[in-house]
Amino acid sequence: MGTPVLDKVGTTLYNEHADRFAIRIFNSNMKEFENMKHTALVIGKEEIIHQVAALAGMSLKDTDRVLDAFQGVVYGEVAKGHTVRLMGFGTWEIRKVGARRVKSIKGGKEITIPARHRVGFSVGAVLGKAATNHHA
Repeated sequence: MGTPVLDKVGTTLYNEHADRFAIRIFNSNMKEFENMKHTALVIGKEEIIHQVAALAGMSLKDTDRVLDAFQGVVYGEVAKGHTVRLMGFGTWEIRKVGARRVKSIKGGKEITIPARHRVGFSVGAVLGKAATNHHA
């Protein structure tokens, strides 16, 4: 395993070995992706579990538990108001959406949608390359 280091901001710990592993997975998937006929595919949880298990050499059951744990950690931290960052992949954070006035689809009257909080996701640099390299 690599040595944990701080990111540029000095707040997020990450592991160099895990980053290299993620980039290796990303690059191998891009090679497969480039050989595919480009259609709009949606990859669900089961397919993610199968691909991660194959790439990481884990059982499907263990991979499912890891994915569930990951989702639980992201959900729990965002629910506390924390920002969750995976270097190179992306960042989940709470964003405030202001109140706004819109025209109702029922009757056309103007209504006010109250201010609220929502979860936002910002794409990281490595993941952003997937869109840059996509040739539709």
